[in-house]
Amino acid sequence: MKSNFSTKASLETQVESVNAHKVANDLLRKVLTHAPAIICILRGPDHIYQFANEKYLHLIGNRDIIGNLFGMRCLNWKDKNSLRF
Repeated sequence: MKSNFSTKASLETQVESVNAHKVANDLLRKVLTHAPAIICILRGPDHIYQFANEKYLHLIGNRDIIGNLFGMRCLNWKDKNSLRF
């Protein structure tokens, strides 16, 4: 059985790791948001918008795309099976 000290130290290490991860994510978001480039991030096999900076949003007409399938909202495609890359 682990001592209380060992369990507390492990928990503190996990909290520090989560905090470091959050700081890194926040920094990356700031860099991507202010980058002089058109940037979007897609996730998963269905290419769901996770992030888009202001330059990208301006390019596509300032549509609300986060959480939507790439191409469907932006290009008004009705059937995702018609997407060809």
